[in-house]
Amino acid sequence: MNKHAYLILVQNQPELLEYQLPLLDHERVDLYIHIDKKAKKCRPESLKSLVKKSKVFFINSTAVSYGSYTQIQCQFELMRQSAKQKYSYYHFLSDCDLPLRTQEHILDFFESHQGREFVNIYGKNFSDGMRRRFNYIKEAFDAGFRLFGRKSEKLEYPWSLSTKLNPETKISSDAGFQLQAGINACSITHDLVSLILLKEPWCEQYLSKMGGVCELFFQTILWNSMMKQNIYYHQYDNWSNATMRYIDYKQGNPYVWQKKDFDTLIRSPYLFAGPVHLKGKDSVAKDIYDYVTEKQKK
Repeated sequence: MNKHAYLILVQNQPELLEYQLPLLDHERVDLYIHIDKKAKKCRPESLKSLVKKSKVFFINSTAVSYGSYTQIQCQFELMRQSAKQKYSYYHFLSDCDLPLRTQEHILDFFESHQGREFVNIYGKNFSDGMRRRFNYIKEAFDAGFRLFGRKSEKLEYPWSLSTKLNPETKISSDAGFQLQAGINACSITHDLVSLILLKEPWCEQYLSKMGGVCELFFQTILWNSMMKQNIYYHQYDNWSNATMRYIDYKQGNPYVWQKKDFDTLIRSPYLFAGPVHLKGKDSVAKDIYDYVTEKQKK
């Protein structure tokens, strides 16, 4: 049977891995993990002890700024290491995600849709508004995060700051590609991973000069290839349907799933949910863990 790889970015709450990794553990699954340098209490040996069937691989730890090109560099390294084994699918997760189904269910689903790319595209046409949002230099993006924090109430992303720093910076049509955007979470085939790895010099030339590139990375490469015909969900109106991950941007940015949402999550058609936080009495993490664990026993 074909094997799958989970490529996991550990940054904000490594303690959730105590629930996540056992639910991913399966003889047809391998785990590739990047532990951010900021997650100092997270130890590879302790994570390995959480699984019994899957092989676990760690890539060199780096400091990653969410949304910046450092995140893309990290994802490149995860793909570079895992692609050597030619997996059927590569599933990108963070340490805020949990599976809602057993691994047997998840693996069977993807095998039944073999060849489809589970990548979200915000819209068929990259609008002028979206272009202005992403056409700014990396230095402005990094400066904005330092000045205002990741989610400042006054300025969530430093669009205006970037324009002042370098108004000439732009990605134009003569670059030979059409920009596309979507959420960074996805499940993709070996063929697409191979194509993305070939495009690393292209990404370094263009995307490294921009901010918020985690929302452009997979989408732009996929859209400018013949593989865009393999996109699983073509209606461009629902990131959850496109990626099979239950993510709610209507109640939050995104909304953190809580204990009261357990029935909603389980009754959904989706395979994963995020973000899920472990701390606090309203956490739904243990409820999900207990539910999936019980299903695995049957």
